[in-house]
Amino acid sequence: MTHQNILAASLLMAFSCAVSAQSSVTVYGKVDMGLTKSNSGNATLSGATGPRGEWAAEQGASSRLGFRGTEDLGGGYRASFVLEHRFNPDTGKQTAPEFFRQSWVELSGGLGGIRLGRDFTPAFAVAIAGDPFGFDTVAQAGPAHVLLGLSPTRFNNMVAYRTPKLGDVTATIAIAPSENTGTVEGGNGSKHKALGANFIYSSGPIYAGLGYENSGVQSPIGVKTNMWVLTAAYNFGVIRPSIMIGKGTAENLSGSNVADRTNVQLAATAPLGVGEVKFLIARRKDSQTHITIQKVGMGYHHALSKRTKLYVDIASASETRKERRTAVDFGIQTNF
Repeated sequence: MTHQNILAASLLMAFSCAVSAQSSVTVYGKVDMGLTKSNSGNATLSGATGPRGEWAAEQGASSRLGFRGTEDLGGGYRASFVLEHRFNPDTGKQTAPEFFRQSWVELSGGLGGIRLGRDFTPAFAVAIAGDPFGFDTVAQAGPAHVLLGLSPTRFNNMVAYRTPKLGDVTATIAIAPSENTGTVEGGNGSKHKALGANFIYSSGPIYAGLGYENSGVQSPIGVKTNMWVLTAAYNFGVIRPSIMIGKGTAENLSGSNVADRTNVQLAATAPLGVGEVKFLIARRKDSQTHITIQKVGMGYHHALSKRTKLYVDIASASETRKERRTAVDFGIQTNF
């Protein structure tokens, strides 16, 4: 081979590597399965979805299959997308239509990013930071507490602007325009736009976030909701305590309040060997319906590797005029 041919081959290989480096698609996911059991109580207990009084084989965290892609457009601009599907590993069936978990495309650069599609709400990012279980297992605070049982975790048809990191601060503002297909998770026929925003400070061990959400009219529920959520945490190394406070209301179409809720929650995560001990206590009170829900959850999650863990959790919840419900679970989760 001549020197010219060697040079040409080297340049071709370098060009191919450069193109490959500028664009990538990753397949990722999570598979979670375990056993869970609760008593016959009927109090609200987030994460306890199996039959009461019986052992059930089910997932403690939502199993998923996703596709994530990014392309370097040059000039500091980047195009990205995520398509994420949920399924139930004990049957192999989907738990939601197609890419119901996430489906969005984003253009980002030095001035931030514009994201369009179905995605988590800005308030959700703040709320989940106050749940050491990450909305997983029977011990989670979950939507019933950190989202007050009023607000969705995702918006359909969302258009969101995400600022670049300004020192230690980021912010997001989102709107879901009115469409016949609905604007909220599970909705159909909603005619009112949804709005959301957050403001997050994160520096070393310190986290503080404030989120707001107006989910418009949730059809077929027929109510419009407003919610604020505040989360603060400090990682001492040996323990990461957090506090979360939420406040929200719901009105029917005539403008009358049907819910006025406050949630206060204390939580902590502490390393133990190669695993973590997790704990939370939450109290949600509705001054309109005079219903109070209190939950205590704790668990130990043991890392077998960076991607795989074993977990065991226990939780108990009381609710006004209902019987206490207590549940346990243990299982295995692997990420890829």
